[in-house]
Amino acid sequence: MLLCAALTGCVDDSYDLSKNVDMTMALGTNGLQLNLGSTEKIMLNDILEVDSHLKTDATRMYYYVQGGTTQTNFQIKNVSSSFNALHLLPEKILLDYATATNFFSPIGGSVTIPATSVLPTLPTKGKASLKYTVKNLSSDIVQVKKIYPVDGTKVSLSLRLTQATSMALVFKSLKNFKVVLPDFLELTNPQGGTISGNVFTLTNRDNIGKTSLYIGEATVRSVTLKGDKGKVNKQNQLLLSGDVSMNGDVILQATKMFKMTPEDKADVVLDLVLGDKGDNTVHVSSVMGRFAPTINPNVNNIQIAGNLPNFLQDKEVNIEVKNPTLKFTTNFTNIPASLNLTARLQSMTAGVAQNSVDLPGSGKAELVKAQQNTLYFYQNAEAGPYDPAGVVKESKQYQVSNLLSLVKKLPDYISVNMKDGHLTLKDEDCTLKMGQTYSAAMDYDFIIPFSFDKGLRIVYNDSIDGMGKELQKYRADSAAISATIVNTIPLELQLVVTPVDKYGKVIKSIHINNAVVKAAEAAGQEKATEVELLIRLDNRNDLARLDKLRFRIVGDATKTGNLMSTEYLVVKDIRFKLKGQIEGNFN
Repeated sequence: MLLCAALTGCVDDSYDLSKNVDMTMALGTNGLQLNLGSTEKIMLNDILEVDSHLKTDATRMYYYVQGGTTQTNFQIKNVSSSFNALHLLPEKILLDYATATNFFSPIGGSVTIPATSVLPTLPTKGKASLKYTVKNLSSDIVQVKKIYPVDGTKVSLSLRLTQATSMALVFKSLKNFKVVLPDFLELTNPQGGTISGNVFTLTNRDNIGKTSLYIGEATVRSVTLKGDKGKVNKQNQLLLSGDVSMNGDVILQATKMFKMTPEDKADVVLDLVLGDKGDNTVHVSSVMGRFAPTINPNVNNIQIAGNLPNFLQDKEVNIEVKNPTLKFTTNFTNIPASLNLTARLQSMTAGVAQNSVDLPGSGKAELVKAQQNTLYFYQNAEAGPYDPAGVVKESKQYQVSNLLSLVKKLPDYISVNMKDGHLTLKDEDCTLKMGQTYSAAMDYDFIIPFSFDKGLRIVYNDSIDGMGKELQKYRADSAAISATIVNTIPLELQLVVTPVDKYGKVIKSIHINNAVVKAAEAAGQEKATEVELLIRLDNRNDLARLDKLRFRIVGDATKTGNLMSTEYLVVKDIRFKLKGQIEGNFN
């Protein structure tokens, strides 16, 4: 940078002075001087070239970005559930000997029921308890509020007639028959009747002629567990119970003549099957409730050291920027649960933790279900987050006052810990499919915009190469390089020059003073500084050994400013002078 760019064009070929300046030599008693002229504007974007990490935004301000990605995965294990087998009997016997004598006259201790005779209407009602058991609940389930069985899960109802072997009765008709099911069942799509709430009203039937018949069914849409009934106990199971009742009129008919004795009776049984017919198992598709699955994403480190541009690699670099920002993006459109996010970030150098920052500073950040999420964690409360692509309107933003501490002294990497309870489901109701793995990629970028405060320090290293070919012809007492440097960069530039021979070794017998270029006082304003580098030689022959000048340019911010690719330097009136008695060997 600066004089090295001026003298050799080493930064960019467009500034090759051998093509653009006057090489006329002036001879005098005080030495030999080369007047090298002036450079055109040396743009900062030709010195600090952009790459995949160092970029410029729409305003042409520099920013540094380093990111990574991780995968967020969680799953709720399958649960099993079942109902008890239910065979509901009436509160009293449907037809016994005493009732039969009301319709037919007894003779000799028995009642004869004529063939094809139709008995009068017999009312029946009864009640029994239906129990629902949910087992194998994992510790990931805190509370169950609603269970959704797999599609096609049915509750089926049928009636059968039980009677003495000597009797020959069948169902003739069913009238006004209703079955009231537990209110924790949500039923839809009735067959064989209508449903209102939990009351199944069956269609009247006539001319049945059977001792058993299917009377109806409905689809079980869900099972609701109210209040504390759904809180998972230490046994990791739930038990729910409710009454099933029936009420209706039954008309029976004799298929042949038979005699009924006082020991004989006939009764009606309501059989209820819920789920699989074999064992009443109800296969669970999804559960609504509260969940606490373990989510331990492996987050890749934010690598810093291996990806830094030249001017940020020196140990003296000090990042004093206004608004470093960490940006998270993730697509939750297929995730039916919101997540709470916290994270512990640590800057690491040589395996040693330097500084740590907790996100989001206080409370918890939120990843909202069923949508795209963008989260910003940023330093400057007044400015809000920095995003070169533009801050996302629907983003969630969290100010973190100590975020800069992670990069003030640039580390090897920044570790991001989201394990051990840092990422949890939000404590609210959601519906999750059992056994399904929910997964979403999470991208993150650490962005350092070079809008800086006093105290920023960057260090740029460059060199003038191939000087030995010309200087080996001369002997002199000393030398000097002088110029006027016009600076629009808002940094004070300290120039440290080291002489090096053709073997790459520092020439300790050559001494070169440091120089300072004053910072621009305002954005885009030129500031001129007279600079002279004196080259003192312990031995006149040392000049011939000089092959390279290494330049270390330390840029310090003495006030706030922005590092812009449109800023530039101009080096004017460049002079190279050999002082004292000059000896030249032109053979």
